[in-house]
Amino acid sequence: MATYRNFILAALILAFGVVSLGAYVRLSDAGLGCPDWPGCYGKPTPYHAVDAINAELAVRPDGPVSHAKAWKEMAHRYFAGALGLLVLAIAVLGWRGRRETNGSPGLPVALLGLIVFQALLGMWTVTLLLKPLIVSAHLLGAWPRCPCWCGCGCANAAASATPILHGSTICAAARRSGWPWWRCKSRWAAG
Repeated sequence: MATYRNFILAALILAFGVVSLGAYVRLSDAGLGCPDWPGCYGKPTPYHAVDAINAELAVRPDGPVSHAKAWKEMAHRYFAGALGLLVLAIAVLGWRGRRETNGSPGLPVALLGLIVFQALLGMWTVTLLLKPLIVSAHLLGAWPRCPCWCGCGCANAAASATPILHGSTICAAARRSGWPWWRCKSRWAAG
């Protein structure tokens, strides 16, 4: 289960990175840097979409598309995609290791559902041309993920002599926070 804990730690770090990149994309007005989804003008990278980006720049030089904005937007999508794959691996490991940890795979599977929903919101953000309600939902939907990772770590800490991120500290803080995602039963959270 060390792999499971390491994946959770990596996902926690990556989730904060994805949320930060999303904020950077929004604040740099790069949300339509690639106006389709999941690629950029139907290509896997902005490098491959240079002709389409140049054509758009020729028509609207001050428009929402530029090479720099396209890379910012796609970087966010690449990191979010990596997070999605990592969450899928965590859900599979959680499901397969449920007997070893005496824990429910419910939280990792719920996180997988949340990531899929976030991907849909990301798609709608672009394809519906940055509708404020969708953009807000995409942003607000991102924040609950981060506490959930620690919840996965707390649930797993009970079965391990090596808790993730010093399980006693995280689980104790989690219990005090009052958020339902943070609640965990662990011998590490006694303090």
